[in-house]
Amino acid sequence: MGVYYSKEKNLFVVAVAGTNAISSFGWMKEDFDVNNKVEWQSITGHGKGSISRGTATGLDILTKEMKDKGNDFFTAITTYMNDQDIDTSEIAVTGHSLGGALSTALALYVSNKKEELNSTKSIKVSAYPVASPTIGEHTFIEYYQDQIKEGNIEYNAFKNSLDIVPMAWDKKDLASIPNFYINEDEKYNIEDDSLGTAALVAVLNTVNSTNNSQVIYKHIEPITTLSGSFNDCVDGKINKAFKTIKDWKFLLIPDSLQKNIANLQSIARFFTQAAYQHTHAYNKLLDIEPFMEMYTIIRKGGLETYTALHTIETLMDTQEATYHIASEAAGFDIGSLLQLSELNEEELKKLEEHSEE
Repeated sequence: MGVYYSKEKNLFVVAVAGTNAISSFGWMKEDFDVNNKVEWQSITGHGKGSISRGTATGLDILTKEMKDKGNDFFTAITTYMNDQDIDTSEIAVTGHSLGGALSTALALYVSNKKEELNSTKSIKVSAYPVASPTIGEHTFIEYYQDQIKEGNIEYNAFKNSLDIVPMAWDKKDLASIPNFYINEDEKYNIEDDSLGTAALVAVLNTVNSTNNSQVIYKHIEPITTLSGSFNDCVDGKINKAFKTIKDWKFLLIPDSLQKNIANLQSIARFFTQAAYQHTHAYNKLLDIEPFMEMYTIIRKGGLETYTALHTIETLMDTQEATYHIASEAAGFDIGSLLQLSELNEEELKKLEEHSEE
């Protein structure tokens, strides 16, 4: 999490990072811990209803464990406001994926806690979650919606219409995941019986929330749904990679997998598309492509401005993180498949010669 202040706009921006790809704690203790609940009132002393324990865990880390000069999140902001004689300001909280879920909770935390500020302070709270899963059960959602209606939080959520992550953890939405990339009116159609098991087992491997009638997660409204487009390029790379596997016999795979090559291809297409739709697709949908292009320039130029570099790097690492978990779910390295699709015939012949040595 990073907190940045713009004097020109009199705005605090709180940016919350998504899941760390190599952190089992992040996946299991924050993302997937949705069966257990924590009462919101036990967190701030206000409100009603409960959030998932995973969200509560992440929020606790943000508000208590992360420090700035020994101060926790809220103390750091209030201290800065006092030191700079800031009486009126806005705190805008944003994040992507897990960061989106935590930013939703953090915005309400700030709204509840801002009463602890000096009475002369006036704070506006806004939330801009992107690609966020649900964070709480229906009673909590009702309370959150009331805070929006009363003007305590300005809420602006965004999701890609082709992103499966925002479908968690609504039971009805989860049930539609296996057929998510089937569209009879378009040229794309990823369909295979194995996907029903593969997709849901990957997402719900350690979760049985769909069988728990006591846990009913819903999204907070409003949500702006951005019209996503199926990525033919990344899909074509996967298809090309599997064609290469079939055509070049030296690329040996176990017989058990060879018999199910069509199923593997469908699964690879599904998870690769899902990874793209959850990451890079948002660059275009949110109109931040120039910003991300600038990141490439910064990296190549060796700019030593750590804050700017680290902030943008966090955004870029999200795609790598998503491909990593997609590979784990699919059972094979999607990144290697994408690399294989880039090889030309000459390079494949060299590989074949090397494999025969």
